[in-house]
Amino acid sequence: MPPPTSFGAVFLSYAREDADAARRIAEALRGFGMDVWFDQHELRGGDAWDAKIRSQIRDCALFIPIISANTQARGEGYFRREWKLAAERTSDMAQGIPFVVPVVVDETPERAAAVPDEFMRVQWTRLPHGVPTPEFVAQVRRLLQAPRTPALVAATGPARQAVSLSSTGNRAIRLAALALGAIGAGGVLLWMIPSERKFSQQEKSSPGAVAAKDNQKVNRQEPQGPNEASRLIAQAREVVYDIEGARSEFALAESLLKRAIDLAPDSAEAWGLSALLNMEYVTRTFDRSESRYGRARADAEKALHIDAKNPDALIALAKFQKAKGNVPLAKQLLERARVAHPKSGRVYVELGRLIETTRERFKFNKESLDLVEDNRELLYHSSNMARGLRLWREAVDLSDKLLKQGPSWRAYVGRSITEYYLTADPQKVSHWLDMVPEMKRDEPRAAVMRFRVAMLRRDAAQAERALSVVSSDYIEDATYTGPRALLLAEAREISDRPESAVNQWRLAEEACRARLKALPDDRPARVILPLAVAGQKRFAEARELADSFRSGAMAAHAYVLIGDHSQAIARLRASLPGIQITAATLRAEPRWDALRKHPDYPALLQALTDADASARARGVDP
Repeated sequence: MPPPTSFGAVFLSYAREDADAARRIAEALRGFGMDVWFDQHELRGGDAWDAKIRSQIRDCALFIPIISANTQARGEGYFRREWKLAAERTSDMAQGIPFVVPVVVDETPERAAAVPDEFMRVQWTRLPHGVPTPEFVAQVRRLLQAPRTPALVAATGPARQAVSLSSTGNRAIRLAALALGAIGAGGVLLWMIPSERKFSQQEKSSPGAVAAKDNQKVNRQEPQGPNEASRLIAQAREVVYDIEGARSEFALAESLLKRAIDLAPDSAEAWGLSALLNMEYVTRTFDRSESRYGRARADAEKALHIDAKNPDALIALAKFQKAKGNVPLAKQLLERARVAHPKSGRVYVELGRLIETTRERFKFNKESLDLVEDNRELLYHSSNMARGLRLWREAVDLSDKLLKQGPSWRAYVGRSITEYYLTADPQKVSHWLDMVPEMKRDEPRAAVMRFRVAMLRRDAAQAERALSVVSSDYIEDATYTGPRALLLAEAREISDRPESAVNQWRLAEEACRARLKALPDDRPARVILPLAVAGQKRFAEARELADSFRSGAMAAHAYVLIGDHSQAIARLRASLPGIQITAATLRAEPRWDALRKHPDYPALLQALTDADASARARGVDP
């Protein structure tokens, strides 16, 4: 994704029933580098949240209200307060300055819409199901770039600018444009994703491989009746089976499949891939909601009703059953998928996930590498497992094998994580992070690692800047799952801003409690809660919460803030042999500064040093 525009932000206002439509619009605009304020987690309520929303509406450049039968049916709702605030702001604006851009996502007629009068004075846009068109994206961008003074507004003219694909080498922008074009109205041309995405041997070794690949000419073809659904499915499959796929790309793939299903409602291929896409949302931590699980199961069952051998549906339903604890049924489904598609790397990845111990799972994955047509996903997961087992040499070797097949931002971040835990050397970690393409640097995994590098350098301002590219207030990723506010609190602690830090600890607590209200068994929120409470100096309450965790870095950090350093060290010691803490990170991370004078610190450091020495003996020299 390109860096956000410098022309101001877009505020999306919607009823909770229209969250999916709003999300599609938000992801499309972000795919073209626009800054979008979109409360996708709906953690609504509280004075701080209300003040934040008022501030965003006051400061945004464009306000997009999502209008639908759902908003018509609700006489009250927080979105109506947002609409009122936006309408009030227009009274302070000169005539002709663009601000409100109403979007209707269904058949709701304008003349009957229950909206402020100010919304009726501007042109409305219709985007059925919230599926954006290239023209809409270009229009929003043009409005953001338009002069904000009345004398110049008229001069910009109402003409719409075409979306230019040839002017950019950005893969994310290009993919967004392709998908948007594919799902537009009937008169919009279908912009085809090139079917061959793999690098040739020459391209793999070329420093400019990514740029050259992304500058390939885009083909345009007219939709051809029944064949259109097949083309849409093929385009979506490119994303679902791409280990590099980002959330914005998945949102566009989801729109492709919705269009394909509309065209071919009896297509097992479309329903099966839709089911797998929904479960990949969960696996990749893009969306772990129960509604996402429900859609995955329903779509898989529809596909299997049409074709009992559909491999995507079998894999998706197996992933669902595993998530719900039915491992035997998951294995049966995956064995059926293996019979239907014996060379599928995805089948072997999911079979490996059914194995209970990491070491046995790692062994299975490595043995499966030569059995499949495309082993990139197996290489990626095997590298991650090797790192978790402190098999540093193998983690590096597997990442290198993956990179020999073509650039991989995930492999670059994986190498940075290995360097972080093994050396905690900001320069060595940054070496790999700097190889991540610009369009992927707002991915939570890359952003969190940049935050950690800045914290190693005691650079609080840079740490906050690293997190500024993450759009969500609640991060869900393998590197960190929890409120962004918690990380901001840590940064403000080292910048000697105690009052500001306490405010972020409070926001982190609110986010965790809201999360636990919706998901009572959510472990990351439970683990983080005592730390957030301790940060507000409610030490007795924090201790009571932390006592239930006998190991782990989060619990140890809570005890550091409480002032019980013995308990903190005990929990770090109990975390071995995992990689939550290493000798290098114990020496370097600011959160452990207070432990270094404790009498038990040398013994802890020695235990960690011994573990790291064992890792070095396997072949990685820090």
